[in-house]
Amino acid sequence: MEIKYGVVGLILNGDDQGKYVKIEDDTNGSTGGIYILISEDEFFTKNVFDDWLPNKDDILEYVEESRWKIQWR
Repeated sequence: MEIKYGVVGLILNGDDQGKYVKIEDDTNGSTGGIYILISEDEFFTKNVFDDWLPNKDDILEYVEESRWKIQWR
């Protein structure tokens, strides 16, 4: 699975199917990690949830555990 940072994707399968995801790299920023934003709409204005991972090495495992298939925009 290709991971794209800063790009909106539609979750086609797995947990949160039908919702949108955006992965933000903040490893050089204030949190030093990766944000995963999930929302019911592609503009991230309704029911936005987030998760945080300490580094990029964890993102593939997170996506695999969620059973996500993502269609990147």
